[in-house]
Amino acid sequence: MNIKQKIVLWIGISLLLLLIVYPPYFDRVYYEFGSHNISLGHRYIIRPAISEGKTDISFDKTRFIIETILLFVITGGGLYVFKDTKPK
Repeated sequence: MNIKQKIVLWIGISLLLLLIVYPPYFDRVYYEFGSHNISLGHRYIIRPAISEGKTDISFDKTRFIIETILLFVITGGGLYVFKDTKPK
């Protein structure tokens, strides 16, 4: 593993830790005839947003999984792009 790959790997690990510490949340607002989801973005895991009234705030698992998969794919692509090439 060369220095460029190590940099890409450490950036990927740092972004994964940030994603774990600041996970995405959504707010489900209830109406008379149904409900609607509103994204609240990323919040600190120890202090998520507080629900007010007829709402239900929860962890957005779908967005978390999609962001984690994208992070792995982009980090893996960066590791592949910066691999050592040995001339024949």
